[in-house]
Amino acid sequence: MNTYKETIHKLQVTLVVLKESENYETSIRTIMQSLDEGLQFTKEHYSELLSNDNNGSDIYFFFMRFSHQFFNVMNLINVKPNASYYQRTLHLFETRQKKFVELREEAIIKASRLLGL
Repeated sequence: MNTYKETIHKLQVTLVVLKESENYETSIRTIMQSLDEGLQFTKEHYSELLSNDNNGSDIYFFFMRFSHQFFNVMNLINVKPNASYYQRTLHLFETRQKKFVELREEAIIKASRLLGL
C-alpha cells in the first residue's frame, strides 16, 4: 500500500473510532491511540505527503491538532470552589465530557471533509 493510501486508511479508522466513541471516560484511550498512530505515521512520511498534489499535509495537521486537543481534554482542571471532593470530581468529569463531545463532533466533521464524505 502506498503512503497516501495508508494515510487515508488511518484517517478512515480514526473516523470510525470517533463515531463510535461517545463517552470521555471509556473512549479517550482508544481515540488517543488512533490519533497517535496517524500522527506518528504522517510525521514519518510528511515530506512525501507534502510533495504530492493531495491533502496529505492536511491529514498530518488533522492528526497533530486533534491529538493535542484531546490530550488537553484529559488535562482540564476546572473545579468548583467550596464544593465537596465528590462534587468537584463530578464537575470535573462533566466538564471533560462536555469538551470531549464538542471536540469529537468537530473532529468528525473535519475528518469527513478530508475524506470527501
